[in-house]
Amino acid sequence: AEMEVRYEDAIRLSAFETAAHLRERITEGRSRDAELVYSEATCQMHEALADGDDERARKCRDERDAARKSMPQFNLHGLWVGKYGSNGYEMVNVTYAGDTLVATKVTGDRYVPRGELSFTVDLQPRTCDDPDALPPVELEDAAAAQWGSKFLPRFVGRGHVADEEYEEIARVEGQLVLIGDYFSFAWVPQKHQI
Repeated sequence: AEMEVRYEDAIRLSAFETAAHLRERITEGRSRDAELVYSEATCQMHEALADGDDERARKCRDERDAARKSMPQFNLHGLWVGKYGSNGYEMVNVTYAGDTLVATKVTGDRYVPRGELSFTVDLQPRTCDDPDALPPVELEDAAAAQWGSKFLPRFVGRGHVADEEYEEIARVEGQLVLIGDYFSFAWVPQKHQI
């Protein structure tokens, strides 16, 4: 709470570098704590279920769900518009299946029609030493001041691609990057992002 007051004071005084630094520390602290609580509560919930302790499992699930609400990657549900290269602007509906973000096309194109999967992202919290964890994107100072964070979290995903007329369907390597209250998804082999 004290750091948030200092952040608001820095904004009011136009001390934007200080504000960016404080926002980064606030965001990292919240994220780290919430992810730790989420991960531990999920493990404890599975243990309780295995032991047949439904009451403990319910409490762990409630704790996990409360932590999840403060994790930005789990709060992207809804309709989003992105530019799909030469196909122009298209809309996706973001939903969740457990720890997986699912983006389904609301508007389609000649490659992937509406109603089909656009991409998925594994949002399962990971530790720094996990080989599947992607390091955050580090921003230059000017960009960090603009976005309020020096590091942007990113997650492993799979993008849906196809030839014209929805043939030769494949799922390719992808990455989701969180940028403040926004996100970008990249189809890595195609070097395309929205």
